[in-house]
Amino acid sequence: MTSKSLMAKAKKTPTLEKRLLAYSAVATAALLTSQPAEAAIQLTTSGATISGSTLAITFGGNTKFTIRQGLTAALNYQAVGIIKGSTGAFWAGGTVQPFGVPYSYAKAFNAGVSVKTQTPGYQGGFPYSSGNMAYTNKGQFNNVNNKYLGVKFKIGANTHYGWILVSCPNPTATSVTVHKWAYNDTPDGAILTGQEPPANAVPTVTVNNGAYTEDAGPTVIDSAATANDADGDGDWDTGAKLEVQITTNAEAADEISIDTSGNFSIATPNLSYSGVGVIGTISEASGTANDGTVT
Repeated sequence: MTSKSLMAKAKKTPTLEKRLLAYSAVATAALLTSQPAEAAIQLTTSGATISGSTLAITFGGNTKFTIRQGLTAALNYQAVGIIKGSTGAFWAGGTVQPFGVPYSYAKAFNAGVSVKTQTPGYQGGFPYSSGNMAYTNKGQFNNVNNKYLGVKFKIGANTHYGWILVSCPNPTATSVTVHKWAYNDTPDGAILTGQEPPANAVPTVTVNNGAYTEDAGPTVIDSAATANDADGDGDWDTGAKLEVQITTNAEAADEISIDTSGNFSIATPNLSYSGVGVIGTISEASGTANDGTVT
């Protein structure tokens, strides 16, 4: 009799009817009882260049600021500005008084600055402007790329902090590119300019390796597999893969199959579990493989 080694890390089992059932069912159960993601940095990517228009900056599903660019016909000047909502504030770098009324212009931050510890301005603002006004080319965003606005605002009764990354690459204020923006969804939580969510850590399934003796009955890989979401973000899909494999003495007659007589079903290429729906895709349309590996 030939003994075959089974590797499961998402690695596989051998011949006849190696059942992924116990293994997969445990992983599914763990997924269904996982905790929601912890509070985190929420990022929105834009890349929009605006000229003669506006762009709404949304945090928590609501517009909190508006970036605008346009020509003020009556006064004949081009301006790029940030308009704050009723609960918003941007971090000021200075003020101008075109009509005897002070207007704050926004401070340009580099990456890595704590927004929460800065001093905000509360007036309407111009990151930069140009034309025949007395405050021509005022502001810290004139002819610069990849600078951050620091902002704070309320979602409900809670204060939040965030940043907006913009480029104003010409001295005539005729356009502005809004690259992306982010905020900390923890009330009063700090955020650094440029801080983004961490890259997803791929969930892992830990099982025991095993052995199968030729002509024996079906062998369960592991009856107590543990599924772990390392970064706690609730993302069980991105980059995740379960692979079961015969690592030694594999031969063409060996067969690995998923038992569909119970709660599992296959509709190419989807693998579903009763009451849950699609839980993944399978590399073998029938759920049976003869090449020693099922993914």
